[in-house]
Amino acid sequence: MLDPQTVPEGGAMKNVTGTPGERFSRVILDGLVIVTSILLAFGLDAWWASQQRDMQRDELMSALLAEFDASVQEFERVSDRNGEVIVAADSLLLLYDSGADLFVAPGLLANIVLVATMDPPTGTLNAMLSSGDIRLIENQELKALLAAWPAILADVIEEEQTTAKFVEEELIPHLATVTELGPVFASRRARFTRNYLNQDEALTVEYEPIVLERSRELRNLIEIRRHRSLSLQLGRPLALETLDHLRETLASFLDHKED
Repeated sequence: MLDPQTVPEGGAMKNVTGTPGERFSRVILDGLVIVTSILLAFGLDAWWASQQRDMQRDELMSALLAEFDASVQEFERVSDRNGEVIVAADSLLLLYDSGADLFVAPGLLANIVLVATMDPPTGTLNAMLSSGDIRLIENQELKALLAAWPAILADVIEEEQTTAKFVEEELIPHLATVTELGPVFASRRARFTRNYLNQDEALTVEYEPIVLERSRELRNLIEIRRHRSLSLQLGRPLALETLDHLRETLASFLDHKED
């Protein structure tokens, strides 16, 4: 009769159970293999998830940097435009105060009734804030700046819109009572269709001068228009400082990643 702990294999007898100690060791070894495999799988999953998060974060930061670079161009465009308004208003006030007849180039008046407003791209930042993806950014200072930027930008745009409302509701209606607006609006439209680079170039293509009737209200409105553009210029440093800080921080992080 065969020993129950052995079975025939190829004509020989082989022990398949071993001693209790051997069986215990084999169970421990099998368990360790299983546990190690599970931990390795979890580790690989965690590593891959971390890599995916890092890639998503870097893509977001690159897109944000592109948006902020475009915002700088918008700030510069509107800043140049406000500078033209201030120059035009100064010229009109100087002419008004000279006591000479008010024969004015339509382009000069067009400059003070044309309000440039910013339209910076904000899609990436808005999507990141609304989706909660801002959590991907570990730098707390950068995270705070990104969260604050929409409100800072909104303040700038709101002031521009207030100026545009003043021009549409107060300045233009009064100009209609003291001069002919047709040439003014024609010159204003030309600023877009002819792609003038600056005020000097715009004034080289002009219609016949038009006459302004003197009124204290006209002078006050021109003064207010100048003041509003000056306020817009003076109120931008905080926004520009924040914007520059955002761009520098993002660019530094991305350059460090490449290194």
